[in-house]
Amino acid sequence: MKSQLKSKAKASSGRGPANPTRPPARLAALLDSIRATPDDEELRLVYADALEETDELDRAELVRAQIAAVRDPALAARATALQIERDKALAVQAIQWRSDRGLVWHVDARIEDWLAHGAALFETEPITSIVVSDPRHEIVDDDSDHVDLVVDLAKQRWLSFVHAIEIPVYSMIGEPEVVVELLGSPHLRRLAQLTVGHPLTAIAAAKHCAMPALKGLFVHCEGSSEGDDALRAYAERRDALTQLALVGCGTSAAGMSSIVQAGWKLEHLITAGTHYQVDDIGAAGLRALARAPALASLRELQIETGGLDDAAVRALAESPYLRSLTKLGFAGNTEITDDGIAVLAESPVLASVRVLNLTETAVSARGLAALPGHVQVIAPQLR
Repeated sequence: MKSQLKSKAKASSGRGPANPTRPPARLAALLDSIRATPDDEELRLVYADALEETDELDRAELVRAQIAAVRDPALAARATALQIERDKALAVQAIQWRSDRGLVWHVDARIEDWLAHGAALFETEPITSIVVSDPRHEIVDDDSDHVDLVVDLAKQRWLSFVHAIEIPVYSMIGEPEVVVELLGSPHLRRLAQLTVGHPLTAIAAAKHCAMPALKGLFVHCEGSSEGDDALRAYAERRDALTQLALVGCGTSAAGMSSIVQAGWKLEHLITAGTHYQVDDIGAAGLRALARAPALASLRELQIETGGLDDAAVRALAESPYLRSLTKLGFAGNTEITDDGIAVLAESPVLASVRVLNLTETAVSARGLAALPGHVQVIAPQLR
């Protein structure tokens, strides 16, 4: 089976299936337009008309029914029934997928299924987001087989449509020496968002892959101490990041300094410790962020289990730049008390905040009472 798969992959590398049924040029152009403007419902209806003109009546009806159901929930039953039929066909090609108004935009598939069905999926759906999961156990004999499959995947021209890639945690494809074969693909010129399961994977990508359009980096790990190293590696690249999340990466104040030095105009910044690896951002880390002019664009800041205390909250409250925040979170920082929240309540930083997460802090009812009424508080269990 493995040799058959590899020969199929080589035959299709960069071209898709050997005998593809290519859609008319108009359909392909409409799909690309939908990728660029996914919220344009009228464009989707034009695509449905084009599907009908090519005798794809079921898919045309699905798109129309899904849009009608969004506009009138009373029509949802028909839309759901049509989606179930479409899902049956997709189940042969993928593990999971997400649809929006009759068209698929996100697909999670095993690497061998991407090689077998990727071209056909991208020719019929406006996919922009993919998860590349490990192959089935019977497909590979050793680690070199993973590399061969990834090398073949990197040649697929449909990668040029991909804006977001996720490599799952504990994945063989996520091993640093393997992942660079994929993320180094010349076809990934639109890749804007990268999600990986370990900082070392992120570091390998930073050092060896171009990723010229990268805007968002998400590292979700159960426990690692290389978070600061990853931030340093991306700061040296000078990517124009706007979204950053590191979970379970052992991030410290040094990592926050790398963010500041990079000059990223972040809109979303999330860090979180885990049961296996806590963060140590502390007052020094928050002070560095608070003094960064580039972070005036920051709309969401979540520092969970980051070693924060009242001094850290005061440092944030004194920022002359963080005036655009709408979401702020200190969950899991057990040394934050009413004293720190009282200072924050009087700060201009809180003026634009709509949601404040204080779960698993030492804030009491007295501290919550000091907060202005426009703030929706996700509160701790009060003692």
